[in-house]
Amino acid sequence: MCFSPLFVTWNLVSSAGVRRLRGCIGTFEPLPLAQGLKSYALTAYLPSPASTHSSHFGTLWLTHSVHLMIPASTRLFARKFPDWSAGNTTQPHPQTFPPPAVAHPCACSVSLLIDFETCDDPLDWLPGTHGIRIAFPHPQSRRRLSATYLPDVCTDQGWTKEECLESLMRKAGYDPSFQHRLLGGGGKNNSGWQSVHGLKVERYRALKGRISYDGYVEAVADLGKLN
Repeated sequence: MCFSPLFVTWNLVSSAGVRRLRGCIGTFEPLPLAQGLKSYALTAYLPSPASTHSSHFGTLWLTHSVHLMIPASTRLFARKFPDWSAGNTTQPHPQTFPPPAVAHPCACSVSLLIDFETCDDPLDWLPGTHGIRIAFPHPQSRRRLSATYLPDVCTDQGWTKEECLESLMRKAGYDPSFQHRLLGGGGKNNSGWQSVHGLKVERYRALKGRISYDGYVEAVADLGKLN
């Protein structure tokens, strides 16, 4: 059985092919792929319990599309860690999948997180190659804050490394420009992310797989042919 930290991302896809983030959630705790993918795929996509916009077919498609990705995710690990491939050949059963109905404007991607390293320098990572996880004490309350971005976030947003770090700090719950404004401007070395003491940055890589609704329909058809 394969275990891995993982993140699941859902995008809504327009008729023109433009993607818009629907939800992204994951964990740094290694989980069994079957359990982790199912749980986090549903959590990342489905609305809150108070919402009335969920549907039974939508839930089935979400669950089973991710189950289709489990063998692919396992193969990603098998290529990286050949010793882990034994006993991880679980295949989904075609009869358990709902028949394709109408096109669902969604795409799902799964990132399996590997190669964690502590950065000696907060800028010692490569956009598009590394995801980063930061942790630091809030300058006023001293409460520990943390946040992460997957490898493609920085490049997708067109950020510099400095802009990425400052965005992550805001995501974690602290605006790094606050101290700069408080000091009336200050110098370059006292501005932005550099003004935060105790910042720790960890970098990692991600093995990524994707499936669209069209890919789901094709996979169900192919599985049916093998049945």
